[in-house]
Amino acid sequence: ANFTAAGYGIYNLTLTTSPFTAEYNVITLASQGATHAVYGIRNRSNGTLQIKNNTFSFSNSVASSGAYYYVNNDPTSNSGSDITISNNSFAGTLNTTGTIYLISNVNSQQSPATVYIQNNSVSGTLTRTAASGSVYLYYTNGASTGTEIISGNSFQNISQSGSSLFYGIF
Repeated sequence: ANFTAAGYGIYNLTLTTSPFTAEYNVITLASQGATHAVYGIRNRSNGTLQIKNNTFSFSNSVASSGAYYYVNNDPTSNSGSDITISNNSFAGTLNTTGTIYLISNVNSQQSPATVYIQNNSVSGTLTRTAASGSVYLYYTNGASTGTEIISGNSFQNISQSGSSLFYGIF
């Protein structure tokens, strides 16, 4: 899909505690916007989350300052539910000075919850052509009391130019 405003492949805006599953989707987004964010899958629900076996490909045709989120888990409150983000593949060529997140998990999951980030990969290449900005492979800014298991991920064939910052697991 080509668009000039904020773009979403799948957006779960359920603001209650309910499970959400997104599996076996092919999400190809091509932005023509200069400042808007792009989301492959965005979750706002507080329940059990499963994002598995999806294929993501992003591109943009104009220089941008917008952020790009391939997977974004941003529930409306802290969750005690389990989160599984596994077997997803990511690719794209992005000309943005905005931040690029392959997996962004801003949930402060509470014990006994477990987060599984497993067997995700870059398929083909992931390229940032803009001269600045940050790239996060896995980003979590929550104050978790639960357990996170991060294993089996293969993030390679990533290139960026200029003074771009790169973070593997943050």
